Amino acid sequence: MRRRAVPLLVGGAMLLLALGLPAERVQFLGASGQISGLAVLCLRSALGSLGIALLALTVLAPLWQPAVGMPASATGLLLGPTGWAGGPRPIAWRGLAAITALGLALRLPGLNSDLWLDEIGTVVTYMRLPPWQVLSTYESANQHLLYSLLGSVSLRLFGESAWAARLPALLYGVAGIPLVYYLARSFADERESLWAAGLLAVSYHHIWFSQSARGYSGMIFWVLLGSGLFLRGLARSRDRDWGAYAVCFALGTLTLQNSAFVFISHFAIYGLALARWPSWRAAHWPLTARVVTSMGLGLLLSLLGHSLVLPQVLGFFDGVDRTGLGWTDIGSLAAVVLSGLRSGFGLIGLAVLVLLFAVGLLSYARKSLPLLALFGLPPLLNGAAIVLLNYGAYPRSFLYLLPFGLLLAVRGARRIGELLARPATQSVARWLTPSALLAAIGLASLVSLVPLYRYPKQDYRAALQYVIAKRAPADPVSAVGLAGVSYRAYYAPAIETPETLAEFQALSQPGQHTWVIYSFSRDMRLRFPALYDHIEQQFDLVARFPGTLGDGTVYVARSR
Repeated sequence: MRRRAVPLLVGGAMLLLALGLPAERVQFLGASGQISGLAVLCLRSALGSLGIALLALTVLAPLWQPAVGMPASATGLLLGPTGWAGGPRPIAWRGLAAITALGLALRLPGLNSDLWLDEIGTVVTYMRLPPWQVLSTYESANQHLLYSLLGSVSLRLFGESAWAARLPALLYGVAGIPLVYYLARSFADERESLWAAGLLAVSYHHIWFSQSARGYSGMIFWVLLGSGLFLRGLARSRDRDWGAYAVCFALGTLTLQNSAFVFISHFAIYGLALARWPSWRAAHWPLTARVVTSMGLGLLLSLLGHSLVLPQVLGFFDGVDRTGLGWTDIGSLAAVVLSGLRSGFGLIGLAVLVLLFAVGLLSYARKSLPLLALFGLPPLLNGAAIVLLNYGAYPRSFLYLLPFGLLLAVRGARRIGELLARPATQSVARWLTPSALLAAIGLASLVSLVPLYRYPKQDYRAALQYVIAKRAPADPVSAVGLAGVSYRAYYAPAIETPETLAEFQALSQPGQHTWVIYSFSRDMRLRFPALYDHIEQQFDLVARFPGTLGDGTVYVARSR
């Protein structure tokens, strides 16, 4: 009875709030005049729908039959009714604690270095708002709702700084390391799971995004936790697992909408597992009801979180040039992904990683189709959306694949060790070969951290200091393109930021040098071709300040 009282009270409260919430009270949550009547209607509709769903669950609770978890033959999982096969050993927990501590230590250096363009946009546009206004403000795709909310709280607690803006990303990143172990133990032994956690701890890309004031490390966190709960729900079908899964569904999509591709794929994975569950019988339906209910509640919770910005989101994507938001061609996007992987693992490390990835993928394909879909279906859905919607995307949009890729590499290394094992050297080859291969990948990733610690993501302050030190007192200084946006919004609000060739040429004075700072050469060629050509023809490149962001080098040029 007590279990029924909570959804009954919460559902009733939501329904009453949806019916009687005054519009002027909602306006308090946003900036002046920002929340439209349509946004209020979206909020009321989401509250009402969720309230009705909770009340329906309460009414139907007597019909809620105990569910039987899926057998391992259908899912390929190692989970049983009581948990992991054999149970976790204390030495595994100590190893996981050491790996997590290492991950924290690797993510602290450089946490307070220069913010890059997208971080600046997040801080200026969203984190400076009061927390209650963050969830009602959407001006660009740079808004990662839940992360912006956490960042707003962090800035109010610790003051505005780069490290405070990045603190939620750091915490998400460190917490994601044990979650890889948590997920992997559903279908792999302790050794594989610890190796996967260790590789994520030293991963160049995961460290980079754990130091970026954006929602990507949070997306990885919620995807890992949600996927682990989903697999446990299939194996054990406990109501608390499915309830927690619904919350993860919502928080993941509120952090970054790309998480939805993973959670949507879970429904298809359940269908694949169901097809492998022999002898159709009534025991299937209680589990199916829980899968559908948890996903439905997750969707409603996500809509509730997005309700106040939903009209703004639709208006933004209706009018924005979506091809300017990244790559729409899958081939070009793949080339950029390979380039990014090479920067994180080196050429040899990347070659080893690709080999292990392929072997691991083949191993899971032979073992379990649902597990193969867990790794492969989300990027297929994501890629299809890019093609069908002609929507530009960056490689970081697929970052949720990073831990899955590492899990495949670990399985591939183990499989190679098994294939190389011979009766005389079976135990040595089975464990030494995978360890050597995975250690090589980890070492390559550690080596790649040297430039990560040496350079910021973008070195805006050093470039400006260089110009101030070298220019004559009367020389005009400007910043153009996206670099101009960064200086105007954050690092030097008083600097000249011309947007057209005519405005830029008007800055020139007889007998004086004109200095210009720019970055993102690809964007300059696409959006400011005349201005970029003029700089290349009439200016000398006098300094460059590298950063770890792709195409993020900051250039300083001076007129001849």
